[in-house]
Amino acid sequence: MNEIVSFIPLANRCLIQKILTPALTKGGIYLSQKLMEESTKIGKVVAVGLGEYNEKGNFIKPLVKKGDIVLLPDFAGTKINM
Repeated sequence: MNEIVSFIPLANRCLIQKILTPALTKGGIYLSQKLMEESTKIGKVVAVGLGEYNEKGNFIKPLVKKGDIVLLPDFAGTKINM
């Protein structure tokens, strides 16, 4: 995986790089393109913002840190190409 170092998220945002599944499994079975697209719902956290203040003025740090493996929701986030 290429490391993205020039992108710094703001507030409580984070940058996640999708982990692509290989087309060939360890058992020698080739996966279809549709199955590979559906199975790319995991990613590695590349960069994390510092956090943000809530309504009461308390500072809240993000729960994830750089290097964490996370599950990605189907319809959330913004896709960017770098």
